[in-house]
Amino acid sequence: MFKHILFIGCGNMGSALLNQFLSNNAFLAEQIRVVKPSSNNLVNGISYHQNFQQLPSDYKADLVFICVKPQNSELVLSEFSQLKIYDKNTIFISILAGKKTSFFQKIFSKKTKIIRIMPNILIQENQGIIPYFTSKTISKIEDEYFQILFSNFALYFAIDDEKLFHALTAIFASGPAYIFLIAEILVNITTNQKIKKDLAISLVKKLIYGSALSINNSNDFQTLRSKVTSSKGTTASALDYLNKNNSLQKLLQNAISRAIKTSKQLT
Repeated sequence: MFKHILFIGCGNMGSALLNQFLSNNAFLAEQIRVVKPSSNNLVNGISYHQNFQQLPSDYKADLVFICVKPQNSELVLSEFSQLKIYDKNTIFISILAGKKTSFFQKIFSKKTKIIRIMPNILIQENQGIIPYFTSKTISKIEDEYFQILFSNFALYFAIDDEKLFHALTAIFASGPAYIFLIAEILVNITTNQKIKKDLAISLVKKLIYGSALSINNSNDFQTLRSKVTSSKGTTASALDYLNKNNSLQKLLQNAISRAIKTSKQLT
């Protein structure tokens, strides 16, 4: 369906997507060009360019992935739009937090084909989460194509209200970082108890991985927790402290509320 795929920007998330497409044989390396790449995420066989002027003079992109930082996007995309390296059939896929489809349509045109996605980094483990929203110009066939493409490595699901992206970004796109932070904290607490760091890391990794497997096999998280919690035992003592006045929930809610606020400020 697509011969010429262009990535505008290719940091951690962009390169994770790119690598998944290659490993799933969705695209060939020679089909892909990257403008404004990150030097830390170069992939063999991909054509890299520091600016749009380095693209071939007759180049037309069929599919464009917008992976630059939201703060820089208007300047970069305005430059891109002036060079006409696309046509009316080009599909744009944005991973930018906060930027609505109307933002892109203002730069390009109201008839531009836009798909907004918000992947999390777990796509590189084939366990990603990708909510998406399409402009009305995306056809049913095009929509179905991307459902198949992204479902190879993520839970890919449609939303009917772009405003939901703020919460989904704050909870699930940022979510892996929260889990990684908990892992760091548990390692630090374990080493403070005179356990060697290498062993502490192994134990925490096993703990989180095993817990994830249990969660995967049940939809009743409260029951899972109760199976670990004996009345007046050590677990109950810790949970009583974490749940006192809903302190843990309030802490997480406040943190996520800040992330939602930041997402809204990027619009």
